Amino acid sequence: MTARPPSAIPAVDPAIVTDIRRASRLANVDFGYLMAQASQESSFQPDAKATTSSATGLYQFIDSTWLTAVKNYGAKYGLGQYASQITTGDAGQPHVADPAVRKAILDLRKDPKIASEIAAEFAHENKTEVERALGRPASSTDLYLAHFLGAQGATSVVKSIEHDGSTKAADLLPAAAAANRSVFYDSTTGEAKTVAQIYQNFAAKIERQINQYSSATGDTSDGAVDAAVFKSPLDTPKLLNQPMLAMMNVITLAAMKLVGETETKDTLSPAQSIDDKRKTDTSA
Repeated sequence: MTARPPSAIPAVDPAIVTDIRRASRLANVDFGYLMAQASQESSFQPDAKATTSSATGLYQFIDSTWLTAVKNYGAKYGLGQYASQITTGDAGQPHVADPAVRKAILDLRKDPKIASEIAAEFAHENKTEVERALGRPASSTDLYLAHFLGAQGATSVVKSIEHDGSTKAADLLPAAAAANRSVFYDSTTGEAKTVAQIYQNFAAKIERQINQYSSATGDTSDGAVDAAVFKSPLDTPKLLNQPMLAMMNVITLAAMKLVGETETKDTLSPAQSIDDKRKTDTSA
């Protein structure tokens, strides 16, 4: 997946923002983190599907991780009828006897509300495990690593950095490296990346976006959050249909025309004063 520039915050379907905010509250997980994670994993596309693995949905859960997560947290969110049909085999892998039920459970990944709830619970569990293993609070990068590598994998990377950051990550986690060559190896030289490089790359992907989403939304009501993150319809979010986009673009262009007419006046309007402050404010 090609990450977008850190400064680019896309318009997002307000319904998805509401789902993520609700899930963050129920699981006591940072809202900005869940937003940034969904942005990185799927660009907020509920039906996103990876080409190299079974990863699907808003948070790109692979089949086995999703089944285990639904087994563990499903009952809390009204999915008890599914959770009860997921068993664990001798090798620790989840199993569903009925193929039709298995497919139905996996298809839940495409429901943004359920995907957000399960992702939030999964992040909370990872946070607990990582903090127990490291003996300190988990950072957002620690959690993002745990989502990608599992809590044990993330802990191994962090502890290795503390001991020797030049350790090759592929030597530490060979199975993960084999399945994710673009993460563990330099795309140009083919050289294996160090654990420090892996961590820095994950931090670059997630930390700044967390700050941007948190700053864009703030501690406001759900409606205000939706309006703040949704941004201009001229950004053309993928989740809106064309008639709605056309209508909203007309409204936006009319507003822009009105602003242009206002700017021809000799006096400075309050809106212009605010805009000038934003251009000169370096505190952000």
